[in-house]
Amino acid sequence: MMLALLLCSAVSTATVVFRQESDSPLFTYEEISNIHLEVQADSTNVSTLRGGNVVLPCRYTYEGPEGPSSIRDIVRIQWTKVLLPSWEEEGILAALGQHERVYNTYTGRARLRRQDKHDVSLELQDVTLEDDGLYKCEVIDGLEDKNVEVELTVKGVVYPYQSPSGRYNLTLKQAQEACDRQDSKLATPKQMHAAWASGFEWCNAGWLSDASVRYPVQASRGPCGGEGQEPGIRSYGYPDISTAMFDAFCFSSTFPGKIYYLSLNGKGLSFIQASEACFHDGAVIAKLSHLYAAWALEGYERCDAGWLADGSVRYAISVPRPNCGGDEPGIRTFGYPSPTNTTFGVYCYKST
Repeated sequence: MMLALLLCSAVSTATVVFRQESDSPLFTYEEISNIHLEVQADSTNVSTLRGGNVVLPCRYTYEGPEGPSSIRDIVRIQWTKVLLPSWEEEGILAALGQHERVYNTYTGRARLRRQDKHDVSLELQDVTLEDDGLYKCEVIDGLEDKNVEVELTVKGVVYPYQSPSGRYNLTLKQAQEACDRQDSKLATPKQMHAAWASGFEWCNAGWLSDASVRYPVQASRGPCGGEGQEPGIRSYGYPDISTAMFDAFCFSSTFPGKIYYLSLNGKGLSFIQASEACFHDGAVIAKLSHLYAAWALEGYERCDAGWLADGSVRYAISVPRPNCGGDEPGIRTFGYPSPTNTTFGVYCYKST
């Protein structure tokens, strides 16, 4: 509500009184000066899966000697995403009163929740991998400007990716492109740390999204983290992105579909035959990210090697057993066999 100023001349010294355009009580200047804007979030960590809908909490109040107060109804709201490591801010939504404007890739997906007049939580629909990160809710009332930060975690799986040409054959740009082709993105250091804390280990170094090169170690040994060293994430630092070559660590999450194994009467297929078989079944040949997400997030397993879209042959094991992938759960690989001279089944992916 707009505040009207009334000058009261009944006393020798004029007193400025703030009146709200309603039946609300009057506030003297002294009372106003003791009331301060506060911005809070009932949770500063929120998580979801790709494709999910989420609410990033934020509300503002006015706090004074007598407790919460209501001074203005019209304040300026800004939601931004903090881009790391530069700490630049990407605009998401700006609002003044009931008017909202949404920016960039958030158009059609973001809006304020507004359960009450002080609720300025951000509703975000159809969450993407790129939405993972740190968000800032800022409330501006005149000269007062307060904010709160909320971390959004997109739950998923970090997995290693190696070029079909062999180990350590990807520049940073090529690593980014390889993950993109898998409907994934380069994992962030935060995602790598979370995967390591959950037991992930891989003894080949790979690019991460911040242009660093690292690998996770659970049990240090000679060629993998150093004999007698503590477990952790080993780092090669930040190599020259134009010339240095390593593998990649990609990150993916759930997909709106299902993965399944297909063979023709139990017979193997060449790579081209495998692609055609999926097509004729109303599907496409599955990507590595489909297999990893189904295995890590849904417990999918199948003890049959099958072609994937990148030309590799793999299978997923959740419960290790004799003659089925060794002693540990994971994705087993046959590498990149000849697409014409070798035959396997195929993993298909069908959208739902």
